[in-house]
This record gives sequence, structure tokens and C-alpha cells, in this order.
Amino acid sequence: MKTSLYTLLPSTVHGTQSENYDGIATEFTGIPFKAAAYYTKNKNLQTVAWFLDNLEATVYIEATLDEDPNSANYSEIMTLTGTLGAELTENDWVNIDGNFTWIRARVVDFNAGQIIKVSLSY
Repeated sequence: MKTSLYTLLPSTVHGTQSENYDGIATEFTGIPFKAAAYYTKNKNLQTVAWFLDNLEATVYIEATLDEDPNSANYSEIMTLTGTLGAELTENDWVNIDGNFTWIRARVVDFNAGQIIKVSLSY
């Protein structure tokens, strides 16, 4: 069985430009990747893993059923939040059951810390 692994958000340090983050904005969106159901409609289980260090931000994992990855029809399927005084430092994962075609990560209120990585696998 082949396993697919994608990086929804690469290593991103607050205040340092990288990929979709300009180093200044408090909000940015990662690159969307094909979800499990994109290839076969009966495959609906994917795993999201995250590695965060003193993160003061909210990370939304969003999915769509649309064929177009640039669609505006993304819905939140999972949320990770770290706030001032309660920064989020954790490495964890969760299985997400859903017949999605595209999955992406969106970050808002990015005020401190580091996203080491957020990944998608199935």
C-alpha cells in the first residue's frame, strides 16, 4: 500500500519570511494538496500531524469537496490555537474522516513562535 505524505505548512518562524509567509503578516494560507478522496471516492481517511513550538496563533485545517484547489468553498475541519500566555507547544496527530478532494492549512493571528511542520498523509 502506497502512503502519500504532504507538507501543509513547512517550517515557519514568526518574523522570518518562508514559502507563503512574508515574515510580516499575521495571516497566511499554505498550499492546498489533494486529499484521499481526490483519487478514489471511497477513500476518506487522512491523518494530519503537527509540530509546534511556543505558537501564538490559530491554525485551521480546511477542506473542500470542489475539484478546483483555488475554490473559496473551504470549510474548517480542525483548529489548533495558542494564545498569549498559553502558547502551544506540541507534537501530535489526528485521523480525519471525510470525503474531501483538497486540504490546506490557514494561519491567523500569527504573533509568535514556530510552526515546525503541519503534514497530511493517507
